[in-house]
Amino acid sequence: MAAGADGADTGQTLTLSEDNEWTGAFRGVPRYRDHGTRIAYTVSEDVVADYAATVEREPSGFVVTNSYEPGKTQVGVHKV
Repeated sequence: MAAGADGADTGQTLTLSEDNEWTGAFRGVPRYRDHGTRIAYTVSEDVVADYAATVEREPSGFVVTNSYEPGKTQVGVHKV
C-alpha cells in the first residue's frame, strides 16, 4: 500500500498482515503545506491478480477492502 499527498507519491509504503492485525499508519507526515494549505492524502493498494481493491475515506483514516474475483472461463457443451 502506498501513500500520496495532493496527488504526488510520498514514497512511503505499508505492508499489512495478520502479524499487525491488518492495520498500520503513515506517521510523521505533515498536515499542512508551508503556506498553510491542508494536504489531501490518499492511499492506493498494490495490484494483485484476481483481487479488486476499494479504498474508502473515513474520519479516522482509510479502509481498504480487497475482494477476490477469480478469473472466468468458458466451458463448451455439445448436445447429441
